[in-house]
Amino acid sequence: MQAIMLAAGMGKRLGKHTGANTKCMLRVAGQTLLERAVGALKEAGITKLVLVTGYQSENLRSYVAQHIHGMDIEYVDNPSYATTNNIYSLWLARNYLVRDDTILLESDLIYEPGVIRELVEYGAPDVAVVAHYEQWMEGTVTLLDAQDRIVEFVEKK
Repeated sequence: MQAIMLAAGMGKRLGKHTGANTKCMLRVAGQTLLERAVGALKEAGITKLVLVTGYQSENLRSYVAQHIHGMDIEYVDNPSYATTNNIYSLWLARNYLVRDDTILLESDLIYEPGVIRELVEYGAPDVAVVAHYEQWMEGTVTLLDAQDRIVEFVEKK
């Protein structure tokens, strides 16, 4: 099993916190979001990470080389990061999707580390982890049926 992490975006909304780095290099409780995610992946037994980069790619690669160990990392570059979105970044990494079972992560999310382990152990062929809707959330939300299946995506404006 492998993970693909989308980390190409500029993080405009977090700019005052990220400075000249990507969102995944933002520190929360003394650890970067990237380090938190890699730790959760390792805990779940995943040792292969495909990292899709774009904005500040060289800074991110340098940071990974110095601080992330025990993980086989391959890079995919999104040179159009300023004018595209995560779907395009995922499309650039599409060849990796057919190589192995894949966990798809966005680089700017915070979650309990055990969530990745539970996801790996769940056993269903296709699984998505979604948070319960809160008023403050932005972007697309999901609607679930009584069996917790996603039945609709709703863009929240």
